[in-house]
Amino acid sequence: LLHASGLPRNLWPEAARHVVWLLNRTSTKAADGMTPYKVIYNHKPDLRGVHEWGETAWVRVEGGSKLGGRMREARWLGFDDRSANGTRVFYPDNRTVRVERNVWFDKTQTSRQHLGDDSWELVVDTNVPPPVNDPAAPPAHPVVAAPAQIAPAPAPAPVPTAEPPILVVPPKSELPTKRVRKPSARMQELLRGDGSMSNRASDPIVARSHSPNI
Repeated sequence: LLHASGLPRNLWPEAARHVVWLLNRTSTKAADGMTPYKVIYNHKPDLRGVHEWGETAWVRVEGGSKLGGRMREARWLGFDDRSANGTRVFYPDNRTVRVERNVWFDKTQTSRQHLGDDSWELVVDTNVPPPVNDPAAPPAHPVVAAPAQIAPAPAPAPVPTAEPPILVVPPKSELPTKRVRKPSARMQELLRGDGSMSNRASDPIVARSHSPNI
């Protein structure tokens, strides 16, 4: 489409949009020879308004003066999916894409005019208000939406395991050391057999014996 129309290559998203629109209205073997549009809406699509992609179109300029021009040259890019009668056009003078409704075609002129190299910057104008459509009626140019991707279920959180209680063993208390009492000097003499002890006052006092010096 881009090569045949001579439009800049940065318009490839618009070309892909139009190709999808055509495929949804083309008979396919998977639908038993019917179009995806007929499978969904149970009636044939209306292709009377389809033009060659990139064909020269003329858009009516609202509010123009009587002396000035009231038509603006554009290129036809297909139908707009979000509006009932909207047409997507490309303006070569300011390199913008807009949705218009008052569009005419001149069958006496050729549309295969090359519009320059690929250094153009594409600007898509999204300020066009959408028309009010009947919710009960099917859209004029629907597109079969791709099946929604199911996100994988998140992994279950690990179940926390109860930690065994920590046993605190108290330190062994140290027993107080016993103090060894030293016997008195009198008791040491009795233990050595150097004297005797009596509680009666009449008992004689035994003198302390000394071992002989040799």
